[in-house]
Amino acid sequence: NQTGKDSYTADKKTGSDAGTAAGSVGDPAADVTSKSKGYQDGYTAGYTTGKATYDTATQAGTSDGSTGKPAADNSQESQAYKNAYTKAYTTNSGDYQAGKTDGTANNSKSTTNTSTGYVNGYQAGQTSYSNDKQTGSDAGTAAGSVGNPAADVTSKSKGYQDGYTAGYTTGKATYDTATQAGTSDGSTGKPAADNSQESQAYKNAYTKPTRPTVGTIKPVKLMVPLMLQRVRRTRVPGMSMAIKPDRRVTATISRLVRMPEPQPVPLAIQLPM
Repeated sequence: NQTGKDSYTADKKTGSDAGTAAGSVGDPAADVTSKSKGYQDGYTAGYTTGKATYDTATQAGTSDGSTGKPAADNSQESQAYKNAYTKAYTTNSGDYQAGKTDGTANNSKSTTNTSTGYVNGYQAGQTSYSNDKQTGSDAGTAAGSVGNPAADVTSKSKGYQDGYTAGYTTGKATYDTATQAGTSDGSTGKPAADNSQESQAYKNAYTKPTRPTVGTIKPVKLMVPLMLQRVRRTRVPGMSMAIKPDRRVTATISRLVRMPEPQPVPLAIQLPM
């Protein structure tokens, strides 16, 4: 009859809402055997749909969060989907970041957090640490090998710092050893050593002068005119005669600095009558 149909329909709607709500948040299905047939049918169908949405969203959120991906754009999804995705993403992304932090700092792997997100994050952090360490090692070796002072790398990552310190120490040791050997051989007049089996950094440091080479200063030839003066005796009133320039000759004088050119000086000589 109509009353029974209406009651079944109403119970089914009520059961469907309850089942959807439970399934959408991942709750286990409730025991509804004591409920009416309509309620049971509605609950079962609603729960199945809600749980499927929850599982799909949770899987997507877990996958993205546990691999370090940015959160997906779920603006076109249902609210139930959004809620499940966000919950899974937040949890797994947090684990991923925690693992990455430990891995990048080269800390020991956690024995309490063994989630997929943490494990993936730790591995990513270790990869980052190794790459940064290699980069730092190259930079430190390059600086130490030419005798430069160590750079301030406190603002760099742990991997870069560790690599730089180790690389610099090795490079500087090579530089110091080669420089000492080159200085010893060069300062005692020994022939240069055969360093063919040594590294290029060693060869460079050994060969490099330890002090500037003093070059030969070439003298500059300056032409300074000199005056040869001949005294011509001519009797003039007042018993005097003048000394006049007669001719010029040129002399070459080597000097490192320019001297002022001498000027002819008139002389007056008193002669006896």
